[in-house]
Amino acid sequence: ADDQRLGSEIKTAGLIVVGNEILKGMTPDTNTPFAMALLKQNGVALKRVSLISDKEDDIVDEIRRQVSACDVVITSGGLGPTHDDVTLYAVARALGQRMVQNPDLISLIREKKKRRRLAEASQQADRSAATSSTAAPTPTQK
Repeated sequence: ADDQRLGSEIKTAGLIVVGNEILKGMTPDTNTPFAMALLKQNGVALKRVSLISDKEDDIVDEIRRQVSACDVVITSGGLGPTHDDVTLYAVARALGQRMVQNPDLISLIREKKKRRRLAEASQQADRSAATSSTAAPTPTQK
C-alpha cells in the first residue's frame, strides 16, 4: 500500500551520478540505465541526469538545483570509504541537515559485514578443499 501511495505522489525524479572515475572514463556508469528503467517501470519521469565530480561544492549545488525541480532526487556514487567520497556530507549540507550516527544502523552494518566475512571464509575453505581433493594423487591397487 505504501508503494502505491508513494508512486502516486512521485511524478518526477532527478539523478545525480557522482564520481571522477566515471568522468575520466575509468569506470562505466551502469547505474543510470538501471535507474532509468526502474523509474520508467514505476511511472516516474526522469527530468534530469547529471554526471558530476567528487567536489563537495559541485554536489551541493546540483542537489539544490534538482531538489527545486524534482519530486525526488537520487544520488549514485561517492559513498565509499575513500577520501573523495563526500556525497553524504554534500547531501546533508545541501538540505541543511547535520550528519549523525545511528547506533542501531551501525550495529546492523557490522553484523552484516561479519556474516559476509564468515560466508566468504567458508566459500574459500570449500574451494581449498575441492582443489586439494582433486589434486591429491589416487592410490593404485596392485
